[in-house]
This record gives sequence, structure tokens and C-alpha cells, in this order.
Amino acid sequence: MKRKQLRMKGKRALSVLTASVLIASELAVIAGAAFVTKPMTAQAENDGKVLVLGTGSIAAGDRIVYGKKAAELAGYESGNGMYRVLDASKDNAGGDNAMFVLSDNLWGNGGARGNVYFDNEPPYSNVYQGSDAQAWCVAFADAGFGTDTPERKAIRQINKDDGAYTQSDYHTDFATSKLDKDEVFFLSAEEADYYITGTKAAVYNGGNGYWWLRSPYALSTHEAGLVRYGGRVDYYNVLLDYAARPAFNINLQSVIFSSASEAGKSESVTPETIENGTNIGSDTNPWKLTLLTGNMGVRPGTAMIDENDDRKILLSEYTASGDYDRISVMITDKEWAQGNTNDAVIERYGKFDTAGKYFNLPEDYDIDKWGEDYFVYLIAENTHTGYASDYAGMPTEVTAPGEAPVEPAKPKDNSSGNSSDKSSSSSHRHVHDYEWVLKQEATVYENGVYVYRCKGCGHEADSSEKDCTAALMNAMKKAIETAPENGTVRLDCGYYMSLNRAVAEAHDLRSDVTVVFTFLDGGVRKELTIPAGAALVPMLNDYGWAGFRCIAAHIEAGVTLEEVK
Repeated sequence: MKRKQLRMKGKRALSVLTASVLIASELAVIAGAAFVTKPMTAQAENDGKVLVLGTGSIAAGDRIVYGKKAAELAGYESGNGMYRVLDASKDNAGGDNAMFVLSDNLWGNGGARGNVYFDNEPPYSNVYQGSDAQAWCVAFADAGFGTDTPERKAIRQINKDDGAYTQSDYHTDFATSKLDKDEVFFLSAEEADYYITGTKAAVYNGGNGYWWLRSPYALSTHEAGLVRYGGRVDYYNVLLDYAARPAFNINLQSVIFSSASEAGKSESVTPETIENGTNIGSDTNPWKLTLLTGNMGVRPGTAMIDENDDRKILLSEYTASGDYDRISVMITDKEWAQGNTNDAVIERYGKFDTAGKYFNLPEDYDIDKWGEDYFVYLIAENTHTGYASDYAGMPTEVTAPGEAPVEPAKPKDNSSGNSSDKSSSSSHRHVHDYEWVLKQEATVYENGVYVYRCKGCGHEADSSEKDCTAALMNAMKKAIETAPENGTVRLDCGYYMSLNRAVAEAHDLRSDVTVVFTFLDGGVRKELTIPAGAALVPMLNDYGWAGFRCIAAHIEAGVTLEEVK
């Protein structure tokens, strides 16, 4: 895709918009009540929770914070780093599992109007692809979200054909346009009307400004769509400079938590405090996201009950890796699923004691119901103060404690004539800790048999025949999880040329392990080598699978795909 280099003209000292400098009329223009959206699908209501899995409490019209503010970027002005949610569950092309957002106020590169041009070079075209407008969006994404950050990786590329559109209020005709693997972009005229049915006015450096759209005006090749300072959708010459209002889509599979910017993640979140959020999603308390990263992870090890305190859960084998600054404990009512597709609810959340390697299970949780009525997870996190996004590795389940070691009873001491029996039996009851175990070996060609066996007593509660795919994926996952530190795992995949979410998650948690997949591609034997530290989870499609050839084409940093004899 042809893209021009961004040109910034008239740079001057940065100016940051704050609420204190807005006059009353301007506050009325940008207040939350004035921003009305018409989402493509029904949205969840904001229920006041300060911390939720996924994005289920974020609704159209809410504000989120994402990336950097203009004050943190050289050459940019006015942008406050907040974005308004246009659709909380679909992207602007209608794709599922995405959040479509638009900059809360306008961005620019200086000057009275913003110094953002639609196309300032001959032939002065109003075609968005290859324009200065598109180049501005690419440069803005690089500056505001980085090139290899969780924020940038969470942004979805969009392909969309914009049909011809007539603006109903003023009967203005706009021609066709398109997005071609664009990440950050300007709205089309139709999108501006569809998603924002209230005022479209937005602020640039303290006053309402003009902002570009990507739609070409149908009756002239030198004029493109824009929104005037009063909110009217119109068109102007591409040679003029105005401001920008960038939009983009966030992949919901990349979001672990949504939390209130103010007090969303305290030292301990309980049922009493989790409901106490006020004005969440507003300009004073916008949502912040905790984004998935493959650069950190945690392995809980085997959970044990402390012999002196049956509410104290010991994780003496716990290990963590990567760039984390806290390990969190989370209790949910359902099993965690990426993107929170099963609508699980956080019941408790707090810090794990990394020095003592334990956490306290609240009194109202029955240990016998662990893994049935509730689920426990450890999460490696990198938290950032203020409005910046947090990062976290994949939540890792802590399985219910097994039987604690018991001291053998001592022989009776009758030398003093005391005949009472002072021996004691264990006060610890056995809690089954089940796992699926391969009982009959399976290959890529033959099914295998698995049993659901307790690790402590060996009781088999269930059995199931697993097809070749499930057997292979499970074997691959186990091999990665149990690989030696800084080791290399070689996996023969037969005719299979893809991996599922379980394998990708296991890989990303073991950032020290190199994995070599061997497979047959059209009768040709090939090897795909994934070096230690590469992230596979972001490569999964909406169905939770990633093909080997797709991985090789999109991941760099030492990934190789070679034919072998």
C-alpha cells in the first residue's frame, strides 16, 4: 500500500487542553450527554463495577484511555489520550470481538487549525489511500501507540469498502472510499452520521475545530469530507489544514481487564468495594484497559493448605518471569476465558504475597467447592499509574489444594503411667485435584483415551476418547509446559499445520523455550522454529487457531520456516 511521508508544518510549543480552561458553552458541546451513539448491536450497561473481566461493562458513549496524550508527544497538540466508544462489541466493518473507538477531542500538529492536510502534494487528490491524511494516521499510530507494544498489537487491521453516500441533512454527495489493512484512520461521512447522532463538534486547543473525514466529495477531486466546528458534515479543499480525529478498533481478545482509572485496582478488591465505582467511563474517571502481553507469565505450582491455618494457601513452587511489578490473585465465578466470552465475574482481586508465597482464601469460600463454584488465578502484571494502559500475562489457574503432608503418629509413651492415647490423625481432608491424563497413547493418526484422574489418590472420575487433533494439541501443550528451563522442544505434528489457543498460551507462558514444529506441507516436510520470547497468542484468529504458514509470515524476530529432508 502506497503511503506518503507525513509532513508537519508550523510546529509550536505544545498546549494541553484541561477542563479548567473551558468556557461554559464549550463544556456543553463536549459533555458526555451530548455525545449520542447509534451502535450496530445492543451494548452492556455500565453497572458501576470498578474492575471487570474483558470489556463487558463498557458501553457505547463511554470514554477509555489508550496510548499517549499530546503532552507526551513532540509535535502533537490538543489530544487528551481519551477515546469515545462508538461500538463496544463490533469493529466498523461489522466484525465481532472488537471495540470501535474515536478520539475524544481533536489532534493536530500546531497552528490555529491543526496543520493536518488531506493531500498537500500534486495532484491534490481526495482519495484517502496514499494521501497525507492516511500518512498522518500511520505516523500518529507509531507515535501514540508504539510499533511493538501491547497497545499497538491490540489494534485490529481493517478492510472496508465505503459505498457512495448522500448526507441527508444537506444532501451532500460523497464518493466511494476504502480501508486497506488500516489500523488508525479517519471516519467516513457515513460513519460520522451513523455512530454520532448528537453533536459531532469536537475541541482543538480550547475551542471547537474542523476535523477531516476520509470520504471524497463526489463532485470534485480536490475536496474531501470534514466536520465543521459546529458539527455539520461538509467538504473542503484538500490543500487546507485542519485537525484530525483518529479512530481505530481494539481486539477484545487482547483485553484481560477493564478497570476504573480511579481506584480500579486497589490492594484488595472485595464484593463490598467492587461495586463502588462512580462516573466510570466519564472524562473524570475513564476506563483503562489491562492488555495481554506475551512478555510475562506465572506458574503457580501445587497449592497446599497451611497446617496451622486452613485459610492460608501456600504456593511454595510458584515462579514468575518477565517484566512484571506485581502478582495478583483473582477469584472468579466461572473459568477464565480469553476475551471473557463466558461472562465470568471477578469476585475478589488483590496482591499475592510473593515473599511468603501464599494468599488467604476468604472465609466465605468453601475449599471443597474450589474449581466448581469458584476459580482461582494468578496473574503477572505491569501496572502503570495514571491513565496509561496496564499489561498482564495470561491468567494461570491455581488448582485446588491436594492432601497436605501428615506427620506420622508417634508411639505411645507409657513410661509415666499415662495411658491416654496422644496420637492424632490428620485434621486435613483430602480434596480431589483432577486432571486429564493420557491412558492410551494417541498419534496424529489414531485416537487416544484420556481419564480424568485425581493427582492425589488416583481416582478416575471420567474417561473420554479424544480425536487425533485434541490428542496432538494436548501433547504439544504438555511438552512445552514441562520443557527444561531455556530448552528447545521439538514437536512432530504429522499432517497438522496449525496450533490452537491452549498450545499458544502454554508457549507464551514459557518465554524461555524455543519450539520447533515439524510437519508435512503437500508432501514436503518442513520445520517452523519459534525462538524464545516470541508471542503466539496475538496471532490467533477469531476461532482460536493459528496456521504455521501464517505465523511464519507475520512474526519476525528469528522465526524461520524451512524444508527438511
